[in-house]
Amino acid sequence: MNLSLEVLGCRPDGYHELLTLMASARLADRLFLSLKSGGENWSLTSNSPGLPSGEDNLAFRAAERFFSLLSLHPQTVSFRIHIEKSIPAAAGLGGGSADAAAVLRFLWQAWGEGLAESLGFPRDRLTMADLDRAALSLGADVPFCLHGGIRLCRGIGEILSEPLAGPAWPLLIGKPRASIRTAEAFALLGRQGGGKVPDTEEGAFVRWQKVLEEADPLAARPLIRNDFLPVAIQKVPRVQSILDNLLSEGAFAASLSGSGPSCFGLFEDEDRLEKASRELSSRMPDVRWIKSALAPEPALSED
Repeated sequence: MNLSLEVLGCRPDGYHELLTLMASARLADRLFLSLKSGGENWSLTSNSPGLPSGEDNLAFRAAERFFSLLSLHPQTVSFRIHIEKSIPAAAGLGGGSADAAAVLRFLWQAWGEGLAESLGFPRDRLTMADLDRAALSLGADVPFCLHGGIRLCRGIGEILSEPLAGPAWPLLIGKPRASIRTAEAFALLGRQGGGKVPDTEEGAFVRWQKVLEEADPLAARPLIRNDFLPVAIQKVPRVQSILDNLLSEGAFAASLSGSGPSCFGLFEDEDRLEKASRELSSRMPDVRWIKSALAPEPALSED
């Protein structure tokens, strides 16, 4: 989730400079991974018929990228991936990036538990820096998804702060039926003049650190914003209605995640979340409602 997202401008390389407070959520696809030495059996299957397979899938490419770090042909091993989808696709929730990061974490763990030796390498042949570079080569969100937690991210999203301690605030995600392509959202944002720069990176970190440590909903509210919101409302007017209804049903803050169109509302406790979920599921049945919570714990040990 992007608790805040500022687009600071377009860089000479064509990418956009971002300053965003990203937070993992307790919402995940389930990946079943099988790794064996030798053979040529690589496959990716899913319970979602529309999910890309083979090299069109980011999780599949993550496995290929891991072995390319070693200059090994992927057919050195047999690798199978099965994905059970729970995260909506094309929703601004980073589902594909999270799956790719999960594959990298699995292979990194396997590397430290005997894979290195079985392939004839010393364990220090791969470093965390190598893994981070592989993650970035797959997409701007993958480095954050690899490490997880709550972090201030800059650059194109790949430069991560240390993890921030914070509350596991309950959240309700609302996904309208429409989708928004990220490239289209950036193009529209550029025509609108882009975002403003209300804070420095250091200032944003200090503000968020204080708010999260104190678990203060009132202080968090003005920090939760997203420069893509006007674009998302223009493309999918239902976004405004979702945000309004989340707030009217007790969310202390509501915003857009990524470039949308998924919205989220943060709640102070589970009782308020449950009540809002029941009411909104009945009132707005065309929207997919998902109960979740922030997950402040890092996904990968950095020791």
